[in-house]
Amino acid sequence: MSNINFGRGYVYSIQYHIVWCVKYRRKVLIDDIEKTLKELLIEISNENNIKIIEMETDLDHIHILIECSPQHFIPNILKIFKGISARKLFLKHPKIKNKLWNGHLWNPSYFVATVSENTEEQIKRYIQTQKERWEGGTMANYVLTLALKTELWQEHILEKRLNIARMIYNSCLSEILKRHRKMINSSEYKEVSNLDKKEQSKRYKELDKKYSISKFELNKYVKPMTQKFKKNIGSQMGQELAERAFATYEKFKYGKAKKVYFKSYGNFYSVREKGNITGLRFFKEDCCISWLGLKIPVIIKNNDKYAQSCFLDKLLYCRLLKRVVNGKNKYYIQITFEGTPPKKHKVGGENEIGIDIGTSTIAIVSDNKVELKILAENIGINEKEKIRLQRKLDRQRRANNPNKYNKDGTINIENKEKWKKSKSYVKTKLKLSNLQRKIAEKRKQSHNILANSILEIGTIVKVENMSFKALQRRSKKTEMSEKTGKFKKKKRFGKSLSNRAPASLIEIINRKLEYIGKNIIKIDTFKVKASQLNHSTNEYEKKSLSKRWVEILGNKIQRDLYSAFLIKNVKENLEEVNIEKAQKEFKNFVKLHNEEIERIKKGNVKTLKCMGF
Repeated sequence: MSNINFGRGYVYSIQYHIVWCVKYRRKVLIDDIEKTLKELLIEISNENNIKIIEMETDLDHIHILIECSPQHFIPNILKIFKGISARKLFLKHPKIKNKLWNGHLWNPSYFVATVSENTEEQIKRYIQTQKERWEGGTMANYVLTLALKTELWQEHILEKRLNIARMIYNSCLSEILKRHRKMINSSEYKEVSNLDKKEQSKRYKELDKKYSISKFELNKYVKPMTQKFKKNIGSQMGQELAERAFATYEKFKYGKAKKVYFKSYGNFYSVREKGNITGLRFFKEDCCISWLGLKIPVIIKNNDKYAQSCFLDKLLYCRLLKRVVNGKNKYYIQITFEGTPPKKHKVGGENEIGIDIGTSTIAIVSDNKVELKILAENIGINEKEKIRLQRKLDRQRRANNPNKYNKDGTINIENKEKWKKSKSYVKTKLKLSNLQRKIAEKRKQSHNILANSILEIGTIVKVENMSFKALQRRSKKTEMSEKTGKFKKKKRFGKSLSNRAPASLIEIINRKLEYIGKNIIKIDTFKVKASQLNHSTNEYEKKSLSKRWVEILGNKIQRDLYSAFLIKNVKENLEEVNIEKAQKEFKNFVKLHNEEIERIKKGNVKTLKCMGF
């Protein structure tokens, strides 16, 4: 609630949200100019008995939330703020005049709105996030997922509509693939391959136009279908389904996917609108969604402050989501908001952090903290159960379909009969999918907690640029073990990458950094060679994966932690380690390193073989 102020014979609480722009919308409010402007406005407000509650600039305009007495007249307040700030800014930063054609700094017009108790927090948050709302020239957004309170008859309608959406999606995908096949089988397409790259690109665009391969043409194709199913699927949703099918086709076209898959019955899990104006909409007043005559309540807990603060931002669009939980369909609404999500955790300052992430572990090094952890360690308890269910599923599949297998146990490709599924097989499959869902949720939760703890240390996060997909692939070499005389397994790190998902953690950290206008810094792995470098001798030594400890200046150092230390001290070019900086900070690193190793050894901390314990 706003503070109550006392005057001589009166009590008041008056706040105004004021916005004004730079003349010609010139983007001049940057760096030192922005800093000077804020200092000047605070100085002016103090001199005139006006309190600035919040203030933020955005290149070409300024937002301020002020509190003043009834004696203050708004035009006079603006006159004082604009006049004095412009005069003093021109004196301190005369170069601004060059961008304004030697004219005035401020546009004569302005926006002002009174602020009530209900909207004060909303405007405060809006002003605070003025700079965060834009990322790389596009508006930032985030998603809130809420459960729906559905009845059985409503679930039937939702399932029916999801199935209609599935058929529209499949139809669009089938149509665009037909056009693609027709194009590649044409003589014109075959002739293009002999041309140079620039000419090829031009001709391919012409062929796409000729064979109607574009998002716009697919939107035209879907229009009659949305008219036929207008009671269940709106035109905007139909266009979104067509665009989704086109995005799938583009992955296939540009080699990002080997094959295109159509959606089978019951396996279409989401639909969304393009806005919150027609079709699937959320109504904050009634706390429900409305979708072409169907109204379903949304579950928001009274003590859920995060969800309630999300609704202070502008709602962009809604997505209906279906999840299978314990063999039953559960329905959710995913609401996309404009801006950045409300902050639940503190974010550290401009401190450097080096991260060495492996397939199962992560090493974190900063000036104040050194940590060695297992990625998503809380999912390990379910691994044995998962293997047991997979084996049971395989036995049931073989028992139900003996004709589908060869004598050596491999699948008979020539047998085109349908696979038979017994009731017990379906039950086992549901158990396995439910277990995998729980593992995925635990892993995501663990990654978010770890990402928040990393960002509490600092926001300059450095990590090696790794290709985890390459580590998943089977080895091409056929090698024999010297100890056993048997062939070595060609499997590599697929299982641990699937369970621990290191790439997912990097993505989560980067997403959280983007909300504050930063990105994760990826260093050049092949040029830095953090796992091979000895900073004391400035020499490189290739080590076997089994060697988990290195000796540096008489200190026994854990290999992953040392790599993270070197990554932290990489130069701005991201291609070499700053040896001088590393030598200065090494003593402090050794102290923190030894404390962490002692904690792992003495405490009841779970470790893996690859950690060297």
